[in-house]
Amino acid sequence: DQHYVTDNYRITSLSLVGLRTIFSEPYFGTYIPITTLSYAVDYHFWGLNPYGYHLTNLVLHTVNAVLAYVLLFIILKPLSIRSNAIVAASIGALLFLIHPIQVEVVVWVSQRKALLGLFFTLLAFIAHIWSTRARRQIVWLGIGYSLFVLAVLSKAISVGAPISFIIYDVFWAKQSSKRVIARNIIPMLIGVSAALGGILTQDDVGAIQGFFGGTI
Repeated sequence: DQHYVTDNYRITSLSLVGLRTIFSEPYFGTYIPITTLSYAVDYHFWGLNPYGYHLTNLVLHTVNAVLAYVLLFIILKPLSIRSNAIVAASIGALLFLIHPIQVEVVVWVSQRKALLGLFFTLLAFIAHIWSTRARRQIVWLGIGYSLFVLAVLSKAISVGAPISFIIYDVFWAKQSSKRVIARNIIPMLIGVSAALGGILTQDDVGAIQGFFGGTI
C-alpha cells in the first residue's frame, strides 16, 4: 500500500497536470492509470485516511458480486426456466461475494487494481453477450471493447478476458467461425498489446529475468 498510496505523489492532484502524469507515466512496473486515478479520487476526499480506501474496495467488491449475478443470469436463462436461473445465479454470486479467496483482494488497498479490472471485465462480458441478442449489435460490441480497454488499464491480467468471449460465442451463442473471429479480433489485439506493454513495463524495473543458465 505504501507504493500505491502513501508514497505515490501521482495521486495527490486531480489537476490537468496531475491527470497527464497519471496517464503518461508507468509506475512501479505497471501501467494502470485507471486504478491510479481511483486512488487520486480517494485522496481528494479522504487524504490518507485508510477508511475511505477500504470503503471504496468494499463497495467495488459488492458491485462486482451484483455484476457476477447479472452475468450468470443472462448466461443461464436461455438454458433453464427463469426461477432456476435466478437461484443458480444467486448461489454463484453469493459464493463469489463471501469466498475466502477474496479477502486479500478486498482488504489490501493495493489490490484495488484487481477489483477494478474485474469490474470492467464483467461489464465488458455482459456487453459482449448482449451484442448477440440486441438489435444494435455493433453498438454493444463497441461498448464492450471500450470497457475491455478500461479493464486492461486497471490491471494487466485482464488481458485474458477475450478467451472467455470466444468460449461464449462458440459454445453458447453458436456463432460461425467467421463471426467469432470478426467479433473477437479487436479485443484479442487489445489484449496482446496490453500484455506486451505489461512485459515492457515490468522489464523496466528489472522484474523480467532471463532463463536460468541462459538457455531455455
